[in-house]
Amino acid sequence: MTKALKNRNFNFKARYNHFYENEPIREKTILYEVFHGRLMSCNPYAIFKALLKDERFKDFTHIWVLEDSKFLQDEYKRLKNLIVVKRGSDNYLRYLASAKYLINNTTFGEYFIRKQGQFYLNTWHGTPLKCLGKHIKTSFMEHANSQRNFLQTTHIVNPNEFTQNVILKDYDIADIYSGKSLVSGYARNDLNYDEVAKQRLKQRFNIKEGERVLLYAPTFRGHFGEANFEYEIITKLLKELAVMPFKILFKGHYETLKYIEKIGSRIYDANDRDIDTNELLSIVDILITDYSSIAFDFMCMDKSIIYYCYDYEEYKKERGVYFDLKDLGLSYCKSIEEVKVLLSDEGFLNKKGKYAHLKEKFFPLDDKNATKRVIDFFFFDEFDESRLYKKEHNKINLLFFEGPFMPNGITSAFKSLVNIIDKEKYSINVLIEPGGIDAFAERKAIFNEIKDKCNVLCKTGALNLSVEEEFLLTHVEFSIKRTNELQEQAFKKAYEREFKRNFGDANFNVLIQYDGYTRLLNLLFAYAKGDFKKIIYLHNNMLGECQKRFPYLEMTFNIYDKYDFLLSVSKDTNELNLKDLSEIYNIQKDKFKPAPNFINADEILAKSKLDLDKKGLKYFKQGFQIFINIARLSIEKDQAKLIRAFCNIHKKYPKTRLLILGDGPLKPDLTRLIKELRLKNSVFLLGYIANPYPYLKKSSCFVMSSLHEGQGVVLHEAMLLNIPIVSVDYEFGATEVLENGKYGLITQNNQQALEDGLEAFLKGEVKQVEFNYQAYNERALKNLERFIDNE
Repeated sequence: MTKALKNRNFNFKARYNHFYENEPIREKTILYEVFHGRLMSCNPYAIFKALLKDERFKDFTHIWVLEDSKFLQDEYKRLKNLIVVKRGSDNYLRYLASAKYLINNTTFGEYFIRKQGQFYLNTWHGTPLKCLGKHIKTSFMEHANSQRNFLQTTHIVNPNEFTQNVILKDYDIADIYSGKSLVSGYARNDLNYDEVAKQRLKQRFNIKEGERVLLYAPTFRGHFGEANFEYEIITKLLKELAVMPFKILFKGHYETLKYIEKIGSRIYDANDRDIDTNELLSIVDILITDYSSIAFDFMCMDKSIIYYCYDYEEYKKERGVYFDLKDLGLSYCKSIEEVKVLLSDEGFLNKKGKYAHLKEKFFPLDDKNATKRVIDFFFFDEFDESRLYKKEHNKINLLFFEGPFMPNGITSAFKSLVNIIDKEKYSINVLIEPGGIDAFAERKAIFNEIKDKCNVLCKTGALNLSVEEEFLLTHVEFSIKRTNELQEQAFKKAYEREFKRNFGDANFNVLIQYDGYTRLLNLLFAYAKGDFKKIIYLHNNMLGECQKRFPYLEMTFNIYDKYDFLLSVSKDTNELNLKDLSEIYNIQKDKFKPAPNFINADEILAKSKLDLDKKGLKYFKQGFQIFINIARLSIEKDQAKLIRAFCNIHKKYPKTRLLILGDGPLKPDLTRLIKELRLKNSVFLLGYIANPYPYLKKSSCFVMSSLHEGQGVVLHEAMLLNIPIVSVDYEFGATEVLENGKYGLITQNNQQALEDGLEAFLKGEVKQVEFNYQAYNERALKNLERFIDNE
């Protein structure tokens, strides 16, 4: 316990968890947070200003999250019903866990959970030109916490339908979102017309009567949280503009404030934190920007916008944009000279109606009444029904966890499932742990093959635990099995909370723990609270896996009873798992069911037709018989037995070769064995190959040498490509997959029998029968749908 308390991150989340579990809801309390506490601005600020004038909210307490109270505007510093809290402080955590109303324009931290009785409005902070959500190119799953925050919300407001679709669809939550999303117009754009603020700012910047104000407001470059501040480019433009007949102002993106505030001499500065951007727009006549959403806020004022995009092609490539400026009928400048030419063109500066063609798409409700619509929507549930987001379909929502997309049979089978399952009937949502994928090129490549065929949800952050819960969940004995009901209830509460932290009140119908091995996800799905079915896959002889490789699986066996179905990937495996586990771990026998894997025939056939490069072709020497094995180099695949059997065959039939495709922990041992047997010119360990199918198709015979398999997906792949098969009678599946020898020769599982099998092929005694994969997949799909639909 002491060790946990010394961990700052654990300590912080434990404090939040205490308030979350114990603080009552504060009924007339509103917490506002903008850009992680950096500013008092944007949509939450516009709402706050309106509420101060609204008699219905005279008794409300307003909590503003700010890094420092000095960022408050002077007029609010004496308000008795306004409290400023610093992000991360105990007061912040207390109010975050108890304020009835939460309003944010970005995100709360990864630990945040909206509790029952709280209402959370996310306003976001602009119509995007640059890509958001799954289309962000700068880093892998950069949008994870934003996605998680949207799932926590009860309300989302949008300036237009385009932005609403970005938030719901590009963050992959449209099918599962349980809150309300409304096109209301942006409250902050009402501030563009605030006359009181306009006069205050004119005095502040000493703007003379008739003087035209030019604002340069670029977005940031680089990664979120690691923004680049391009000081030289910015100051060069500002100095060039200084000689022109305008009042020049500069306002940077909030991500660059930490750089701007370090600069000793700030020129043309409008970056003080008490200056709201939209109030600033009230005094602006000409806006220079690039990819920032500020342009869409300014369009409603029908004034001149100049896009200075000196890095346009580079930015499009690195970050991505939703549309080309030219497609919107907008031009842009690549050089300062081009900017100066436009600034000297009075015809351009004075032209009216330049953005009328974009009004319906980007600012249909900028009518100075957006704030009222947002308040009515959030606080009183009053809104224009025609502007409320409605789901495009009513599918059955499935949540899968596949694991880290390792190049193995489980991943191949899952890819097949995603490709074959009826996407008109089911919404496929795949939960990932980004860190387990991003650091491995081969895993990321596999993930990229399915990411556009499903919705991807990111698990980000770790469990919020009390000290007692942390002890219980990490204790060697109690983590495997609880010894009393109090312990069990604590376990249950912790994982119920964790599911809510990740998904809020997302609408799922079925949870499917597909990999079946990942401890945290086994627990998370088992204890998840909700009206959904729970399924877990058993890809192998699980008791054998526990005894030989993964002793931690005993913990999973103790929670199998919380799942509705335990699906083994073959009949033999199912029978063994039922026999081994049902009585010992008190699991109902009717929960054990066979559910064979699918065959992704279209993809396999298409990939098999791709040509091998010279490096691959060199292994297929004319006149030689090529044996191939595709499997992870691990003990259960037993390639050592295969290599020894091949060694004896090769002595009798020298025009033979063995290719082994795969990687794994036994590679050094197998390399030594090949050397000892003097087979380095006949047996080749080719490593992991992303597309093994051209190798398989060009080979003479596929050989399976495994000690055991859950099913043996690669056998189906060889059958599909009509490749002769020699397989040992591995535990749990060979006779089922090959239908008692119909689709290949089955030998006893020893070296001599395998040798005999290889020789039988060389003598022409192994034939291949055409495999009807369509009928197989239809049966497999109907079988799986029985469990999902609970027929």
